[in-house]
Amino acid sequence: MDYVADEKTLADYWNVLERRWYILFATAILAMVGTWIWVRRQPPQPFPFITTIELGESIDTNGVAAKMRAEYIPSVLIEEANRDLYKNQRYAVNVEAVEGESIIALRSVGGEEQAAKILSIHQSLVDKLLKDSAQAAASIRNDLERKKFDADLALGVLRDTMTHFPQQERDLDEEERIARRHLVELKALQETYRNNRTQVILLEASRDPESPSLATALLLIDATIEANGEKVQVLEQRLAGGFPQERRSIAERRSSVQRDIAGLERDVDDIQSRIDTIKYTQVLIPPSRFLRVDRSFVFRGVAIAAFAGLFVGGVIAFFLEFIRNARKLRTH
Repeated sequence: MDYVADEKTLADYWNVLERRWYILFATAILAMVGTWIWVRRQPPQPFPFITTIELGESIDTNGVAAKMRAEYIPSVLIEEANRDLYKNQRYAVNVEAVEGESIIALRSVGGEEQAAKILSIHQSLVDKLLKDSAQAAASIRNDLERKKFDADLALGVLRDTMTHFPQQERDLDEEERIARRHLVELKALQETYRNNRTQVILLEASRDPESPSLATALLLIDATIEANGEKVQVLEQRLAGGFPQERRSIAERRSSVQRDIAGLERDVDDIQSRIDTIKYTQVLIPPSRFLRVDRSFVFRGVAIAAFAGLFVGGVIAFFLEFIRNARKLRTH
């Protein structure tokens, strides 16, 4: 009896997979679990160790980075090597100056057994940098405080000078009052001398017009009148120009001192503001170890294992179906 092979359709294949779904599920689970165990059993990857430091006032970032590479790191590694008797070549620290920022970053890479030592090395570097930076900040503060002291001293002198201007003005007013009174007295005296001269001339003329005593008296009176006239002229000039000029001079000196005081007060405020806002070196991120877990690698591995398990399960399911059909055919 001849048998004609049945033609298979997609529905037949799907029915096979549907009947034997537990095989696909089991192989997929086994593949995923196996892959996860394999990934977990892989040797640990090196960890990154990072420390970041923000530098303080007037500190050159590139200069500090160069100094750390040339001095700090070699000395710290040698100290640690002498303390624990290991070769310092096993540990390395990279120093990076952040572009455009006053920030220094320390980076190292190591395994679990090296973590404590790398963190200790980073902390030693931080301590050295903080100590030197504190000295630099103290020097800057002392310089600013010295400038503030000098400015306060000069400001005190100027303020003391300001207290003298009112007295100078009062003295000048009193001197002007005395000068005006003296001028009035001199003018009255001049008028008296002129009257006396006329009386002397009339008196002596009635006696002896050619008397030598008359000439002598007239000379003395004229000399006195001329001397008093010069004094009157000097006083009038002083009153007209001298005293106003002195008042303007006092006012100008007062304005100049006031401007100097205002400028020094601004300087003192600026210096005090700088003292109050001195930027000190500080640690932004302390010596830390960051776990490097490649989660995408684990996810990809498990996903690939799942697809591979489904494929193998499908092959097994079709193979079992083939054996089942073969047995039926042999029985018939």
